[in-house]
Parts: sequence; C-alpha cells; structure tokens
Amino acid sequence: MPWTATASAPASAACSRVWASRRRTARSSAAGSAAAGTENLLLDEPTNHLDGASREWLADELSEYRGTVIIVTHDGEFLDRAATRILELREGGVESYAGNYSAYQAQKAARLQQQDQAAARQQREIARQERFIERFRAKASKATLVKSREKALARVVRVERTRPESEVHIQLSADGRTERDVVQLEHISHAYGENIVLVDANLYIERGQKAVLVGPNGSGKSTLLRIAAGHLTPLEGAVRWAERARAGYYDQHQDEALDRDKTVLQEVASVAGGEPEERLRTVLGQFLFRGDDVFKRIAVLSGGERSRVALAKLVIQPTNVLILDEPTNHLDRSTRRKLINVLERYDGTILCAAHDTGILDRVATRVYEVQEGGCRELIEHRREPGRAVKTRR
Repeated sequence: MPWTATASAPASAACSRVWASRRRTARSSAAGSAAAGTENLLLDEPTNHLDGASREWLADELSEYRGTVIIVTHDGEFLDRAATRILELREGGVESYAGNYSAYQAQKAARLQQQDQAAARQQREIARQERFIERFRAKASKATLVKSREKALARVVRVERTRPESEVHIQLSADGRTERDVVQLEHISHAYGENIVLVDANLYIERGQKAVLVGPNGSGKSTLLRIAAGHLTPLEGAVRWAERARAGYYDQHQDEALDRDKTVLQEVASVAGGEPEERLRTVLGQFLFRGDDVFKRIAVLSGGERSRVALAKLVIQPTNVLILDEPTNHLDRSTRRKLINVLERYDGTILCAAHDTGILDRVATRVYEVQEGGCRELIEHRREPGRAVKTRR
C-alpha cells in the first residue's frame, strides 16, 4: 500500500545555500589538514564518501603536498594520481613498489611471474638431485657423494609458487517478476532540522531498469534511497511499490545497518527466513567467512568485512529489486570487480547511488542527477541493458 506524509515544502533558494555550504565545509575540512602546517598525513580510505569532483580535487591537493602522506585505500584510480610508492600488506609482510598504482600492478605481475619461474626451475633441479640420490644410494663408491647431495638438499630454501588470493563468490538473481511499474517516488520533500535535502523530488523506476543516482555529497541520494526502502518517512510525498516487488537494501553506513553485538552468523540469520545453518555457512564461505570466522562479532570486523556481511545478507534474501547505497565503498578491488560483474548481469531491477565509474559505465541503464532538492534524468546516458556507455567523470 502507498503511504504519504505531508508538510510544507521548503524553498529551493534555501536549498542552494545549504548545499553550497556543505560542499565548502567538506573541502575546507580536508584542506585544513593539509594546510595546518603538518609534515605527515595519515588518510584511511579518504575517497570512500567523496563525489567525483571532490576525489579529483583531493588527488590534486595531495600531489602538490610537500609532506609525507600515507594512504590506505582500494581506489586505484586515485592512487594513480596521488601515489609515488605502493606498499602491499600480504601474508603478514609488507612489499614495496615504486611508482603509482598502475606501476605497482605491472611490477607485481612481473615479480609473481619471476617467482613462479624460479620455483619451477628449483623444483626441476631438486627432482634431478633426488633421482641421482635414489639411483646411487646403494653404491658404496658413491656414498660420500650421495650424502653430500642429501645435505645440500636439506639446506635448500624452497621458493614457493605463488598462491592465488582468496576471492569472494557472489551469486544474485531476481526471485520472481514484478509488475511493469516497480516503484514511484512522488513529490518527495525532506529535511534534517534546518538542513533541507529534497524538495518535490520525483523518481519512477520500471521493471528491469538499473537506475543510478549521481550528484554531489549531501545532495540527498542516500536520503532518497532510504525513503524508497521504507527506512525513512519523508516530510512530504508518497512512495508506491509494485505488489510483487521484494526489495533488498544495502546501506553504505554499515555501522548503523549491522548489529554490532551479533556474530556474523547471527546477523545473516536475522534476514534468512529460517534457512538452515548449513546454507548460511555456505553463503558466508562464499564471502570468505569460514570456520570460526562466522562467530566473530560485527564490532570487531573491518569496514571491508562488514561490507561483505551486508552483501551476504543481500544474497540470502529472496529479492527482485536491489536498493544499493554506494555498494563498492570499502570493497577490495577484486570484490568490487566481481560485484560490478554480478550487477551487470542481474535480471531484476536496481536503484543505486554511486560515484563508482565502473557502476556508471557498465551497470547503469538510467542515470539520475540529484541536486539542489530535485531529481532529473540525464537523458544522454540512457541505454538499454548490455550496451555500455561512458559517463561524465
């Protein structure tokens, strides 16, 4: 059933002042750290919640910064612009690569290839020595030589073949078919206190569309998604869902969306509708939670691990509509790539807020700009599924 809430709509002129102020505040806060006379900056995933313009601005600022900067990020494009050295944490150690992210990828690929080649050469030599030892072990005249080679083999430091990194396995398919008109958001207005977010915004999504919301930080994209998902009641307007629509919601703010006191298994079970534990463990294993990992409390998980829990919750639910708020934030590059591939092939309907160019270029069939209270389609980016289109950066 549709629901409505009414109130007086705020003035759009006031909206412009609020959003301009938000953008200035966000940038001045970041600039303040760089301009405060500090010699070192430590930045933890600085681009996760930045729009494209802010990301480019920050990369330019850091490239000109004269001090030392240490950045933790999965954003390869950002590192290509801002980094001069890459440090990879792997299996308890740190490996250093000169240059930006693209240089790191090339150097790492070459190093892994060399390591595999060295391991193969060593294994061939070890096999040759072992054949010699077995052949002449029983000959007294060769006893000294055999013992010498056995000692030499025992001292060899084995070169390990490279092991593929563990990757998530994501499977998503629509559970049933909705009516043609999936969701209609009509004349939506909302504010947080004096902060005006949406004014008479309208959005209509049809079956099979993959609609992506873009716009500056603070423009109301997340608010619109929360209203669509029924997690927030607008001050004014109506949301009308198709009768057969079953929506799954992914919140970019996992600290709020997940219960910190629950274990990983308990959190996924809370939306699983009585699925047996074996099934839950199978799904969690696909998201790299294996063995006793499923008993970890949400509170101790990293941002990336919490994102994987949220994705597992999305997979375990029967849905035919996905509402996704910046779903690639906090994901490593492998998981990000796999998720984009899955969303591109998904046979249901998607409503998503994203700054990720991979989602915009490969997933989106409709792009809507949310700015200064309104929501308008960018017609130039309309396409049918399966046809890629480059969006503006």
